Amino acid sequence: MKSARNIAKNFPSEYKAYLIVVSNSDWYALYNQDNLKFFREDLSIQQGSERIRIDLGLVYIHGEPGENGKIQALLDLHKIPYLNSGVLASSLSFDKWYCNQFLKTFGFKVASSVRLIREQKYNASEILEKLGLPVFVKPCDSGSSYGISKVNTSEELDPAINVAFSEGYSLVIESFLKGVEVTCGVYQNN
Repeated sequence: MKSARNIAKNFPSEYKAYLIVVSNSDWYALYNQDNLKFFREDLSIQQGSERIRIDLGLVYIHGEPGENGKIQALLDLHKIPYLNSGVLASSLSFDKWYCNQFLKTFGFKVASSVRLIREQKYNASEILEKLGLPVFVKPCDSGSSYGISKVNTSEELDPAINVAFSEGYSLVIESFLKGVEVTCGVYQNN
């Protein structure tokens, strides 16, 4: 919310930037300090007697439903343009295991991995025999680094799996790749 507020604060003055707050219990809009009614059925905002339609979306929600493409799909259904990656790119990149499988088809080298679904039986010895140590255990469907563990010994694997499952429905166990992690933000300026 803090990041979204900062974006709204620095938005060009010729535009009105409404924050749409998305929670499990309710969705509402914020403009300046006012809480406004938000209508999910047509993605509009009630401000006084005026019903305002969104002209453009900027999805800035960490995790679900922003990073996995669900908000983008909703915007697509209502034919509202947005400045984020589309539904397919968002949903594919949100799932760490499926994203790596997709990248492998294009020749990208990715860590060897095993995917588990919650309640699935697994053999820790077989997994470690295949992947070696250390390994990383990660929730597949989590947009942040929550639930990620580095496992250095076989005794650490089961607790790491439990931690990852506390954050998501599926997980990926990846072999260790020595290297430097790089994050790249892309900006375009006309």
